[in-house]
Amino acid sequence: MLITALVQGQSTSISPYSQFGIGDLNRIGNASISGFGGITSVFNDPYNINPGNPASYGHLNQTTLQVAARANFLQLDNGSATQELNLSHLNHVYVCFKPAGARWGLTLGIAPYSSTGYESSILRNQEIEGNTADIRDNYSGNGGITQGFIGFGRRFETANYIHFTDPFNNIIDSLRYSKHSLAIGVNGNYYFGVIEEERSIDFQDPNFLDTRITSRNKMKSFGADLGLQYSYIFSQKYDQDKKLKERWSVTAGLSYTPEMSWSTSLKELGETTQEFSLVSFPIDTTYIINGTGTTLIPQRITGGLSINYQGNKGREISLAVEYRTQEWSTSERTINGEIFNPQLADFTESSIGVRFVPKSIQDAQNIFGRAHYYFGVRTSE
Repeated sequence: MLITALVQGQSTSISPYSQFGIGDLNRIGNASISGFGGITSVFNDPYNINPGNPASYGHLNQTTLQVAARANFLQLDNGSATQELNLSHLNHVYVCFKPAGARWGLTLGIAPYSSTGYESSILRNQEIEGNTADIRDNYSGNGGITQGFIGFGRRFETANYIHFTDPFNNIIDSLRYSKHSLAIGVNGNYYFGVIEEERSIDFQDPNFLDTRITSRNKMKSFGADLGLQYSYIFSQKYDQDKKLKERWSVTAGLSYTPEMSWSTSLKELGETTQEFSLVSFPIDTTYIINGTGTTLIPQRITGGLSINYQGNKGREISLAVEYRTQEWSTSERTINGEIFNPQLADFTESSIGVRFVPKSIQDAQNIFGRAHYYFGVRTSE
């Protein structure tokens, strides 16, 4: 409960672009997924919780707790000046309950879904009644949406056997393996949060009255994520000691988040203000809005494919690609029957990642040999 309050109460964005839509979107996942190019659709590591595709829960080895923090370092450049900003915050808390030997996992988690945090201004000149006035437009905002979820994933496997024979072709031993593996999963999500924003027109001449508008958007809704992963072993070899020499497999993954309609309440206040000793005091109220309505969040589709190699002593190499899309151009907000279209663009992202494990835990002699290494690149628009 304390961690939940901490995740919801902290500022998680310092980007001026977070003033658009519902703010900067947070990437759900973990540190390994970030290193893997952000790939979630085919990620099913036995030691990492992957909420990006709930089908992966059944691949975990045991009950797992996962907590992460994130640090952002930004350099903003407007052509004439630069500014460096940094921010660190708690990113997520996940726990997956996985009985030993079970093919299912139950996960609880909380993480930021979007974040708003910006403060910017524009100085301009405008002619008013024959005189030139210096005007500063100010924009600021903070808050965000938090995602809490409970998810379930299960793995289904086929029973296949490799037989070992003696020189007379008599079967002396067998090994059981799964040539086909199918995993499915679902997350039940609850989204909640508040975005507070302020914009003002400030005349540099103190004799003019200024304008200030403050708004508070409170949003909440239920949603779901659906996940699917399929793996197929198309080639493998064992030595006479029944130890794996090499194995080649392919994994395909797909996750889908349906379109959502978030319940939204808006409180907006318009005021005229005047500055005294660098402090703005309200003079009069121009309007008040207490409205309710909905915010449309578009569907998200993510698909990926990976080729996996396993060698002797537990060596593993995986190469994965992924494509993600979300049609934000369809997003709109309706308050008291009036439609507000933020005119956002569609989101697309392409990723490629490599995972490398030098040796298994049993064969490695030190932490560097048993560690899992991730390399990745992603490009998004």
